[in-house]
Formats: sequence, C-alpha cells, structure tokens
Amino acid sequence: MAKKNYKDEVWQQYSELPYPPRDPEDEKKRLIRASLSNLVLVNHIFWRGQKKMSDSFRVLDAGCGTGDSTIYLAEQLKSTKAEVVALDMSSHSLAIAKKRAKVRKLNNITFIEDSILNISELDLGKFDYIVSSGVLHHLEDHESGLKPLSNCLKKDGGMGILLYAQYGRNGVYMMQDLMRKINTGKKENPLENTKTILKSLNPSHWFSLVNKSDVQTGDAGIFDLLLHSRDRAYTVPDLYDFSASANLKLERFLLPALYEPDFYLKNTDSKLLLKKIKNKPIEERQAISELLNSRMTKHTFFVTNKSNKICEIDALNEKNVPVFTLEQFPDYVKTIKDKINLTVGPLQINKQISKEEKAILLLIDGKHTVVQIVESVSKEFGSSKGKILKCWHKLLDDLKVSDLICLNK
Repeated sequence: MAKKNYKDEVWQQYSELPYPPRDPEDEKKRLIRASLSNLVLVNHIFWRGQKKMSDSFRVLDAGCGTGDSTIYLAEQLKSTKAEVVALDMSSHSLAIAKKRAKVRKLNNITFIEDSILNISELDLGKFDYIVSSGVLHHLEDHESGLKPLSNCLKKDGGMGILLYAQYGRNGVYMMQDLMRKINTGKKENPLENTKTILKSLNPSHWFSLVNKSDVQTGDAGIFDLLLHSRDRAYTVPDLYDFSASANLKLERFLLPALYEPDFYLKNTDSKLLLKKIKNKPIEERQAISELLNSRMTKHTFFVTNKSNKICEIDALNEKNVPVFTLEQFPDYVKTIKDKINLTVGPLQINKQISKEEKAILLLIDGKHTVVQIVESVSKEFGSSKGKILKCWHKLLDDLKVSDLICLNK
C-alpha cells in the first residue's frame, strides 16, 4: 500500500510554527513532566507495577511535536536498554526535539519523520506503550489514526491519549468561527487580526473562561488554539465510541476525581440525587461529571486492547506497595506541617493531615508494603495498628483520585 501524502495545511502550520514552542537550552535547567508519560503511573494502570521497563520495553510517541513526552520518557528510561520511538510529520518540530535530546545526552530515541497515517507502512513493530497527546483530533478522519496505532500495540500493551473536550472549548470555537469570518481576504494577516481581537475582546466573552496558556506562548500557541484548520472535540460518550472503533476499551481517565459526580455535588441537599446517579453505569456517571464541570477543555485517558483483562488492585490488600507518581512529591512531604496544599492539573488539594498521616507519607518509597509502613508508624506513636491502618485508608482515598499515589502489587 502506498504511503499517504500528509503535506497539507496542518503540516504547513507545524512546519512554520512548531508546537509547543520550546528552547532546547532550557533542558539544562528544567524537565517538563508530561502527565501521559509518567511511567510510574502507566506501570500501575496497565501492569499493577509489575512491568520491567528494561531491555525489551518499547514506547512510541505518536505525533511527538517538539518533544515534551519523548524527552520525559527517554529521561526515565535512560539507564535501561528500552527504546523510545518519536514520530512526527514536521521536520522542524523534530529538529527541536532532537536538539533537546542532545542537550540532555539522551541516546535512546529513534526519530522518524512521517505521519501517523503511514504507520502501517513503516514496519515499526509492536509497542508496550503508545502516547498520542493532542494529535488525533487534528486528523481529517480521526479513526484513521487510532486504528494503525492499535495495530502497533502489544496484546497486553496500553495507550495514553489526550483529546480536546467539547463543552469547555465552546469559547474557543466561537473565536475560531469569528476569525474565519474576519480572515477572508488573501491579503489578510490572520495572526495579527487575531491578536487585535484578543486585545479588545469583551471580558464577558465565553473565551474568557478558557485557559489562556496557549495564547501566552506566542504565535505558535495562538495559531494552534484559534486558527487551526482542523480541530475536533469530544464528549465522554464520543471517547468510548472512538476507542471501540479501533477495538480498544477506555480503561480510565487521568485525575479520575474529575469524572465522578460526587466531586461536584458536595451539598448535603444533593445526597439523595447523588445516590441515584451513583447507581448508573460508569460511562454515564463520567458523562454527567463532564456536564457538571462545564470547563473541561481536554480529556486525558488510557486505553488498552478489548481482550486485555486488567485486574484492579485491591486497596485493602496490605501487601501492596504504595508509590508516589510525582518524583518531587517526597521532597514536598518533608515541608508539610499539618496541611497538604497542592495543585495537580486542575485539581486543588487542600487536606489537613495528622502527624500519623505525615509519618506514613514519609515512609512511602516504592519498596515498603502497607503492612511494613503501618507497623513502623504504630511503633513510632505507640498506637494500635488498626488506628494507623484507618489513617492509611483515609490518606489513600484522599490522594489516589488525584493520581498522586498509587499501589503496586
């Protein structure tokens, strides 16, 4: 089968304005931790923490852009013989990603200039994990991109996907329609016209509800958000249908608390209604949560083959090993006095913690089991193991919904 020609308006955009804009020299002073590429969390979701990410482990960043996910994946795997494959259709974006890798002295990345649409002809083999962040919603036929990716997935493999969410982007789509009506002449400068509109836009416009981080990154961000030639958004039901179209199943969302109705219905008057909603299938509860949120602009979720049976870890099994998903969290724990005050994506965590709970957090190192941690804290405070175990379960309930902590078997 002949390769598909992908050099269209979208290719032209990312050739002229690589996105997201990155300065390779910044790699000397910071590491961008792309959420879909957090391998501690990925291992927990798909393999209960049991996957050995070493010699034969393979990852594909499908539509890597300027390399955020690629660099983070390669950095986590640099002491192994695992392989990271970075695919993108823009040579300009790839050039930036390559420079970033060079600055970090990462030699475990294979860069390929081509389109997701041509994966079937590239003979890349099978992958344990595939990440596709902010790419599939820009394809003319979105299903034509997901099916080739699913064919590259190992039987027990998993995939992390980021797609636009429909309701929270209403203000974006109003602005896109506005700019299409304004930028009609051949001599128009779409970017300058958009900047002019943004400066004089009424503060009450729906666009004011949208996160402005893309606009603040300059021309590439403005063009990607407001002048993109192909942009599709999804509701929760759309995501389930989309996954099924490639013989995949939606396993779970990143930050699952955002997809549970009780995160939004906290008033005591809503308890009866909440009980009714909780009896609905999970897909319906998540769809209701999306509508209750109304400002959700992106869906970040994980899928796997329909035939892959993933057993959920039993939170009551005291032989499990708790793990922090953010490598910087242990240092933060040391600074806590009596309250966790932390922002994780759109979630704000404000939680009072006891001395016992802090002691538990300080002992989480990815090696000790819940039993070992509880026994240690019990001895330290002279408390019963039952009391400390209750502290642990409360702590787990409060933090696991924000993906700050997970359990490995």
